[in-house]
Amino acid sequence: MQNKYLLDVRLVFLNNNSIVPTANSRQIRRFTLDKVLFWDFHGTLTWADSLWSKSLHQAALAIVPGCGITVQQVRDCLDNDGFPWHHPEKTYLQITEPAAWWNHVNRLFYTTCRRLGLTDAEACQIVPQVRARILDLGNYQLFDSAVQVLSDLRLNGWRHIILSNNFPELPDICEGIGIGSFFDEYIVSARVGYDKPRPEIFRLALDAAGSPQTCFMIGDNPEVDIIGAQAAGIPGILVNCRKSDGAAARQAAFRCQDLGQLSALLSNLLA
Repeated sequence: MQNKYLLDVRLVFLNNNSIVPTANSRQIRRFTLDKVLFWDFHGTLTWADSLWSKSLHQAALAIVPGCGITVQQVRDCLDNDGFPWHHPEKTYLQITEPAAWWNHVNRLFYTTCRRLGLTDAEACQIVPQVRARILDLGNYQLFDSAVQVLSDLRLNGWRHIILSNNFPELPDICEGIGIGSFFDEYIVSARVGYDKPRPEIFRLALDAAGSPQTCFMIGDNPEVDIIGAQAAGIPGILVNCRKSDGAAARQAAFRCQDLGQLSALLSNLLA
């Protein structure tokens, strides 16, 4: 899809949090009839808090209470190169059914259990428990401004679509934590077989949105969310980024220190 914005626009934030264009900025083409925001989930709308390690740890303690395993040990042993989104160059169309996707991930959990010194029998009891703990709504804490920002933007004519590398039940989680009503569509990697920053998942999102004239990707990961989106013709807005001074972060078309600045930024862009 041809980009409908000029992506060499940059914004800098002054000490008083005001927003000004840099010297290289160009005028933005403005469209107001069809406005869509694509949203990442973990780290963007909710705190990213070692969900996978903590869930596996909780399951291990429930099955083997005296094992003495710590969250840090799980984190150290968990193969962080084994989730589908760690290999976005691969296609996962064969595991888009929830059961198939979780079977794929469960192999990673089993391997981690064995690395932690647990027996085969213990690992086989622990692994089936992890999914339920991942899906526990208590694991998800929204950023303070998330609901207000989603509501304000919806009232201002923006449509919201989730675009996330995540497990297949993410729409249920969004409903459960009270933000499901804000989203028109969910493009979730486990459901579509592609992970960001693959161009296919962004094209699916654009198709689901009806190829909107005005759209942005909102995310906290410079490489996956922002660079991937911009390569697909979607301007990126980097939020809540812990490494905002990195080379990848500097490629973001726009940046917000937190979600609370987003409404003002979008109003400024479309004024």
